[in-house]
Amino acid sequence: MRRLAFLLLVTAPLFAQNITLTDADKAKVVKLTHALEADPFAADARASRKWLADTLTNTNDPNVVICPVLFSDLLDDKDYPYKNELIAQPIFGEGAYLLEHKSAKDDDLEVFVAGVKSLLAVYEKISAKDAKAKRPFLDVLVAARNKNELMAWVDERLKGCRK
Repeated sequence: MRRLAFLLLVTAPLFAQNITLTDADKAKVVKLTHALEADPFAADARASRKWLADTLTNTNDPNVVICPVLFSDLLDDKDYPYKNELIAQPIFGEGAYLLEHKSAKDDDLEVFVAGVKSLLAVYEKISAKDAKAKRPFLDVLVAARNKNELMAWVDERLKGCRK
């Protein structure tokens, strides 16, 4: 069921109406994304995730490109209690990055890296509060980020999404 919900999130842009975001909407995307990175357990976190998912899957400004290969281990982890909190975070991170970096293009490597970094920021906050949240595949990404190797990791996996 969760996988179905994610697939609907991923494919929603194919069926969605294309809304134009106001400057206030764009600022809200950035603000909520960074707020989730800072405190994924905030009282309004669930509402923020819903608003971000609805907004970013119904617009092409910013046009967020999704590459599920980047977080396939997370998708496949059926027992992970925080999957819902993490799975859409790369979408939010990419959207915020595109809005903060006007010259960035939706398929730039840096955009995908920003999405993974956003996921890792939330993961680290969650795992700091709950030891059961730790996952080796995410810890490998944290280590790669800390050694400035995350860009190479993302670039290698993007080959599974690029034509």
